[in-house]
Amino acid sequence: MYRVFAIGNPVMDIIETPFGSTNGRVLSGCSTNAALTVGKLGYRSAFVGRAGNDYKDEIIRKASERNVDAYIIKDERTAGFHLRYLDEDLDDRELRIIAVAGKIEEVPEETFDSEAIIIAPVLQEVPLSLVKSVSDSYDSLITMDVQGFIRRLRGGKVERYRNPEVFEAMRLVDVAKPNEHEAAVIFPGLDPIQAAKRLSEINRLPIGIVTLDGNGSIVYYDGSAYHIPAYPVKRPKDPTGCGDVYLGAFTHRYLKTEDPIESAAFASAAASYMVEHIGPDRLMENIEERFERVYDHVKSV
Repeated sequence: MYRVFAIGNPVMDIIETPFGSTNGRVLSGCSTNAALTVGKLGYRSAFVGRAGNDYKDEIIRKASERNVDAYIIKDERTAGFHLRYLDEDLDDRELRIIAVAGKIEEVPEETFDSEAIIIAPVLQEVPLSLVKSVSDSYDSLITMDVQGFIRRLRGGKVERYRNPEVFEAMRLVDVAKPNEHEAAVIFPGLDPIQAAKRLSEINRLPIGIVTLDGNGSIVYYDGSAYHIPAYPVKRPKDPTGCGDVYLGAFTHRYLKTEDPIESAAFASAAASYMVEHIGPDRLMENIEERFERVYDHVKSV
């Protein structure tokens, strides 16, 4: 049995920041990073997605190093982005397409033995019909990252747009997580606290989460909003994938505790490891110490 089974195409990215860059393309992707996070925490996990023969073996090998099974559906190419951060604050970036892989129409039977499912597309590869099928067939925890539902291609660049299908997808899962920029697209005119409250009314569980880039996250639960701080990192190098790690860690901890505030604090601690390193290989030593520091500074807002 898998702790989590994540659905979404793996990607092989090129990442450039003012503090360094990857040596060629490296494994990334929302579903991939979420599953790798659970593997790094010592639990068996898996992801399914489409990839080409160009990177299939490397994806499987890198996943297996973290106790993660990669179920690869054959495609003509492996998806990938070229991310270039424009300043040392890491607030602004260009996101260009290297390649796009196809849609995931079905998932392996092993999915339904998992403790939780994470739906995490990068660019519209998970159809709403598949979300509905998973929701109808699976009676345990389902979490989702919304980013791939509200992205589209324009002139070789990726842009966000208000896709009405995202609302139906959010109604079909227990917890859906946008970041603050995605929340602004989905809920125009609402601030992150208001957006988190709205999410708590849409999701199957009364939990709303909006991540705030380097400023932690907002969690709305049981009629109250809470600010979950980010763990203080001395020298941030690369925020790519932090939200993916957050969702994987949140899902893992919520399976243990059913406490969204504790789970979000743990997720914030996990995400801090990602920003300290360029690429996905950073391990999570002493995560409980980081969790305690974050949890001690949670505040109602």
